Amino acid sequence: MEAKQHWDTVYSTKVDDQVSWFQTSPASSLSMIGHPPLGARIIDIGGGALVCIP
Repeated sequence: MEAKQHWDTVYSTKVDDQVSWFQTSPASSLSMIGHPPLGARIIDIGGGALVCIP
């Protein structure tokens, strides 16, 4: 099985908390970011699944 096929299978058959490092609440990441101004743009390189925090 080639790498692309392998990872396509992994990500299509498992939920987010089963495929990689996972936190229910990203408290440590949020504490490092602090309190950016409303509308600030933050890029999370290699951050995994997209989670929108209001």
